[in-house]
Amino acid sequence: MHPGRRLLKHCDPTRQPRYRAKMSEAAVSGQPGEADGSCGAARASCASSASKPSLATGHLRRHCLAARSGSPLCKRTRCPSCTFPLLLFQGGPVEILPFLYLGSAYHASKCEFLANLHITALLNVSRKSSEPFKDQYCYKWIPVEDSHTADISSHFQEAIDFIAGGKILVHCEAGISRSPTICMAYLMKTKKLRLEEAFDYIKQRRSLISPNFGFMGQLLQYDAFLGFYPQSVHPLLYFQIPLEQ
Repeated sequence: MHPGRRLLKHCDPTRQPRYRAKMSEAAVSGQPGEADGSCGAARASCASSASKPSLATGHLRRHCLAARSGSPLCKRTRCPSCTFPLLLFQGGPVEILPFLYLGSAYHASKCEFLANLHITALLNVSRKSSEPFKDQYCYKWIPVEDSHTADISSHFQEAIDFIAGGKILVHCEAGISRSPTICMAYLMKTKKLRLEEAFDYIKQRRSLISPNFGFMGQLLQYDAFLGFYPQSVHPLLYFQIPLEQ
């Protein structure tokens, strides 16, 4: 079996998260991380809009692979400013590890997703801060542009430390480039996976991931930093297109 497809070990059952859902103890039904009535009220308030597209999905036109393929999981429309279809529904967040989920701003805006997965904290690596349920969940915002010139690697350790503290949803705007990059870095550092192994592992769970060129270069540098590639090998060599003879 290819090492990139091997199952990662589940977290230690004795592992105690630092971040717990903010809830009244009287409303807890006994399940760890289960949402209480306060979140239930929030869920009820947003239930009426569950079938409506989130404004956050307007940022998805650049990599809307599912919509382009006519996936039954998405509805299709057209952006007035471009010809790319918009992905209006992505299904739910995907489980990377029992305590780590990957998704988009759409998922982070839906209390029912967070409650059903017993999420305790959210890590947002997009341009804008958003804390719609700050009374129920812990939030961390790491502002990163989805640009090949953006420095995301300087935030790897900060993100890894935060993920280690609870049941986390990592998201950006589309869940395609920035948040998968963070999840790959986490697997590389904590599970000792090489970049291609971490990429394959996440790709199997969320097929539309596509970190930008610059982020992939930084992940290769992180590979070298962790000892997977020789430091003398420049990562950009892996991205050179051979000239035709």
